[in-house]
Amino acid sequence: MIYLIISEDNFSITQELNNIITNNKDSEIIKYDLLETKLDTVIETLDTYNFFSNKKIVVCENPTFITNEQNKLITDNDLLKLENYLNNPSKENILIFIVKTKLDERKKLTKKIKEVSAILDKPLNINSYIKNHLEDYKMDLKTIDYLIRHCKDNKDRIINEFEKLKLFKYDNKIIDINDINNYVTKTMDDNIFDLIDSIIKKDKKKALQIYEELISQNEEPIKILVLIANKFRTLYQIKVLSKKGLNNDDIAKKLSLHPYTVKLSKEMALNYSETEILNNLLKLSQIDYDIKVGNTFNNISLELFIIEL
Repeated sequence: MIYLIISEDNFSITQELNNIITNNKDSEIIKYDLLETKLDTVIETLDTYNFFSNKKIVVCENPTFITNEQNKLITDNDLLKLENYLNNPSKENILIFIVKTKLDERKKLTKKIKEVSAILDKPLNINSYIKNHLEDYKMDLKTIDYLIRHCKDNKDRIINEFEKLKLFKYDNKIIDINDINNYVTKTMDDNIFDLIDSIIKKDKKKALQIYEELISQNEEPIKILVLIANKFRTLYQIKVLSKKGLNNDDIAKKLSLHPYTVKLSKEMALNYSETEILNNLLKLSQIDYDIKVGNTFNNISLELFIIEL
């Protein structure tokens, strides 16, 4: 049997893997990262007689030969061996491919694997997950939405923080927005994304305050600049695709984003015209150049950019 698990979050992947393992008890579990292990080793493992159990479950992460990623370990001969295996797979063993990025549908091997695999690509609905796991706790929709935004739609982190909140609120079993602010710890990346959020909303005072905090914590201005530019670039792409009549789901697929991210970005994009976004991208590009050639101090240029929004 061959499975193709397609998911961007570890929680969904773990769930699918556990389901397969549970349904195939007493199997030997072997995991390979194909960025570190040759594909030839995987084929050899699948074709080797099982000494310790009747079945093997061979899990392969990072199968770059069906995505757009590069991998120097993969040779044409390896791919040919895999294709031969797919034409006549072992009846005793289970092969699982885990893909966290977009498939390259143009590749012959991608089509072949999809043809012979059971495809597991149902995305985790995080809202439904929280509602279904509240048990006897109370948490309204506004608070659930706030937790999702607070954790930047990172499903693994949302679930971890949700379970942590349940422990903190075990006595009265009511979770509200204040609890999230009090108990969900902010990371450095959270602060950077809060900065970007403030910049996109043109909240200069908050943006400058967060920026100064980040600089005092030795965060690199160039890293912040790149993330701001990426956000503006995404806003521009979303505005253009929206004008073409694409809905949120279509835009999400085209840009490899989560639909919820597209929804929030569309709301943010209302603060800017396409011309304004392009002008800001040009300014950020010039700041990037000036920093790299030493024409300006790292932190001052970005401060001026925020002030001039």
